[in-house]
Formats: sequence, structure tokens, C-alpha cells
Amino acid sequence: MLRINTIISLNNKGDTIIEVMISMAILGLILGGAYYTANQSLNNIRAANEHSVAANIAQSQIEEIKIYNKDNPQDPFDSSDSTNSGACLSTSLNPLPGTQDNNIGGRQYWCKTPSNNPSNILNSAPRSASTAFYYSINVNCKPYFMTSTYGVASVNTKFYTYTVTVNWPTSAVTGSTRNQVVLNYRSN
Repeated sequence: MLRINTIISLNNKGDTIIEVMISMAILGLILGGAYYTANQSLNNIRAANEHSVAANIAQSQIEEIKIYNKDNPQDPFDSSDSTNSGACLSTSLNPLPGTQDNNIGGRQYWCKTPSNNPSNILNSAPRSASTAFYYSINVNCKPYFMTSTYGVASVNTKFYTYTVTVNWPTSAVTGSTRNQVVLNYRSN
């Protein structure tokens, strides 16, 4: 009878509470790491999407400047000129004066465009709208002159360097306060 009890007790091995706790801790670490990785990936995708939209807005402004300057060769777009005093160009090639924003790069004038419709450029964001859903656009124009000498004649040429800056406030998810895209274009 003693031998039967010994055989039964040898076959009744089970997991102890410590083994279960260790297994649960390992499983928790694996799941926590997977959650952190997925969350970081989503934040990176969102930041890349915001940056891509801003780059497209800046590129569209440069294309609109090219078209505007081609249509108006005697009066190219100059954001510092009193006749064109604009911070950006609308999709119908109208210079827009923009609104003053003291929070972005000092006292500059900016146009705003909603992130859900970047082609719709507004003079200012609606009062009820959060600025977190808007991209701010500024076109800075700097004229410069180049003198070329051909034989005995000198030719003065005026060029413009355009700096298109697009700022947008990021959400608390990505962690940074503002992001910025800057594109430069020199007219010829």
C-alpha cells in the first residue's frame, strides 16, 4: 500500500504559485513591449503624415509663385511689396495678407489652411476652430541683383529668393510643440 501512495504522489506534480507568477511576469513584459512598439509606430506614422502634408503645402505655394510670376512678369510676387503685401498665394493666385502670429518665429504674418483640406487657404482660422488643425504658411521674399557684363554692356538682373515656411502645432501625442517645413525657391 505504501508503494501505491508513493506512485500517486509522484504523478501529482503541478505548477507552484511562483512558477505561475514568473510566467505571468514574462507574459506582461512581452505584451508591454508590443504595446509600446505599436504606439511608437502609430506616432511616427502620424508625424510623417503631418510632415508630408506640410511639404505638399509648401511645394504648392512654390508652384503658385511660379505661375504668378509667369503671368505677371513686370510685377512678380513680393511678400514685402506694398502692392502684393501677402503672406501666401491662394489657389486662384490672389495674394493673401494673412494674420499676425506672435507665437511662430516672432512677429510674422501667416496664412492658415485646414489640415483636412490643404487646398483651402484662409486668411485666418475660424474663431471656433482649434489651431491644432491648421497649417500656417508664410512666404518670405528677398530680392537681389546680379550684374552681368557682356563685352562693353552691363546687364542688371533682379532675382527673388522665396522662402516658404509651413508651421503646424503637433498634438500631445507626438511630444513636440511645433514642427516646421522650409522650402526655398529662386526665380530666374
